[in-house]
Amino acid sequence: MKHSLIGAIAFMIAYTLGTYLITKEFTYIGIIAGLAYFTMSLFTMKIISDKESRTK
Repeated sequence: MKHSLIGAIAFMIAYTLGTYLITKEFTYIGIIAGLAYFTMSLFTMKIISDKESRTK
């Protein structure tokens, strides 16, 4: 759970820095992409935990 949050934050920072270096202006695309990545990781972790609880 915690590593997905760290990954999402790192992804957000890297994406915003990358877009800033290319366009020389901060865009909200990095924040949106980071939030989308975080929600997707939450959904996948929930699906995995549901499958594990079903198999037990």
